[in-house]
Amino acid sequence: MTYQLGDLERNILRMISEEEEICGYELWKRMSSKGIKCHSNHLYVVLKDMEKEGILKGRWVERENHSGARKHLYSIGKEGKDVMNSILKDSLSVLMTSYVNEMRQLNDYSGFASVIAQASVQLGLPTPAEGEKIVLSIPYHDPLTCYQLIFSLTDSFPNSSLYLVTPPKMEIYESRPNMTVLHGWRHDMPLKDEFADLVILEGFPYQVSEEETIRECFRVLKEGGNLVVQVKNTMVEEREPEFPFFSEYVEKLYYELFQQDRKISREKVASILQRYFKKQTEANIMGTTVFYGKR
Repeated sequence: MTYQLGDLERNILRMISEEEEICGYELWKRMSSKGIKCHSNHLYVVLKDMEKEGILKGRWVERENHSGARKHLYSIGKEGKDVMNSILKDSLSVLMTSYVNEMRQLNDYSGFASVIAQASVQLGLPTPAEGEKIVLSIPYHDPLTCYQLIFSLTDSFPNSSLYLVTPPKMEIYESRPNMTVLHGWRHDMPLKDEFADLVILEGFPYQVSEEETIRECFRVLKEGGNLVVQVKNTMVEEREPEFPFFSEYVEKLYYELFQQDRKISREKVASILQRYFKKQTEANIMGTTVFYGKR
């Protein structure tokens, strides 16, 4: 799209997104009531241009009892929805970056550490021993917790080796003595068979089935090794939250807009794990469904 959106056009999109349809005059009144200054004649010119570009949709309707001139109603068009999604993506990226930077300055990785600690107790997960190999496979950008997750593991188990599998375009700008970064995918890890003592998987990629991803984790694990899969409840059909907290809504937006993970059925994943692993169980911890399997 070559049409450049300025502050006025962005404000128009935001205001119209709050309504199913709205006429130009009502839009002008609402913008004025919120301190957005714009001459009405100029607003109509901008609305016409945005409709021409497909950012807005417009239609004419007769007034009640056919009294007076027809009204032209505006709603968000296809291009407008794409623009709104782009704005949301940028906003989420800013939120994530700000949050991660704040946590890095505080050296606070307690959120993920709490999930791991509670999972260890509830699922009977053994603590990695000295010299054992941990594989952590993540999507391009784990929402809000990427660096927390990585560094809480390296700091919690300094005598173990962490192999971090990230997508090829993802860069990790900090290092740890016991961390090795590998480029690959959650369903196609660049590791030999029976390599790891513990595999931690963050969500299921949308590109392949749940079984293909679990099969890959099984391949990488040693006999007697352990698999932990973490899936935000936002992406679990049976546990999708009603978003009482803003953070849960941010997660929902992230998964919808970036489309890196698939929504899963808890029962289906549990059934697949039962076919591959000697022991399988799960827990619901801090808004996260955690699956555990022992090879």
